[in-house]
Amino acid sequence: MRRAGFTLIELMVVVAIVGTLAAIAIPRFASTIRQANEGSTKGNLGVMRSALSVYYADHDGLYPSDLTPLLTPGNKYLSQPLAAYTIVHDKSRVVDYVEDAGSEDSGRWAYVNSGSNWGKIYIACTHTDTKGNLWSQY
Repeated sequence: MRRAGFTLIELMVVVAIVGTLAAIAIPRFASTIRQANEGSTKGNLGVMRSALSVYYADHDGLYPSDLTPLLTPGNKYLSQPLAAYTIVHDKSRVVDYVEDAGSEDSGRWAYVNSGSNWGKIYIACTHTDTKGNLWSQY
């Protein structure tokens, strides 16, 4: 009488196949998460720029000296504070105030609050995103 079941060889083949599929799927999943975080960061940057434009229009062509009017909860420009997120630096809700756009690598929001680029906001990061573009170029 023969017993029903799987042999050790059959189980090892199944484990090898599952391991191979996992080795392919996990890096793709990590890449997808990174791309989603990058998209969120770029979207938040666009929202901040739009809020700055509205502030600029409301205040007769003047940008704020800092982002407090935009980052304070319940303000008229943003319904909620946004988080800056880059892959290399794990900084959120932190703003560096700079005199002019430079090549610093803090990974934070950088807001130019004086000089010829006053009102510019960008991400102070010299690393690249998944498409090979510098974060500071957004």
